[in-house]
Amino acid sequence: MAASCRLVESQGNVAKDPLIFWFNGGPGCSSIQGLLLAFGPFHVKNDGKTLVKNIYSWNKLASIVVIESLPGVGYSYEISEEEYPYSDDKQVFILWGIFLMLIEKNFHEGKV
Repeated sequence: MAASCRLVESQGNVAKDPLIFWFNGGPGCSSIQGLLLAFGPFHVKNDGKTLVKNIYSWNKLASIVVIESLPGVGYSYEISEEEYPYSDDKQVFILWGIFLMLIEKNFHEGKV
């Protein structure tokens, strides 16, 4: 399984500001949608090609980790179709594993 995520660092004090983990509702909808259309540092204009600065971006006060969940959504994928999650229990298990992996590999004391 390959889980995709994006980190948007806080514009303030990265070491002290809160860290938000964002999963779009679903499963089935890319979390990048929220990043580009709602809370991210940029919005996509109606032409679908141009980015404009979002003056209300959440990263003014916090760092944000945008996680694509589950495998098969956005840039996350599974090697074989048999491995795709089909139950709520399996989905929660996979999300918890992704969360722990991200913390272990990327978020150490004083580092985002």
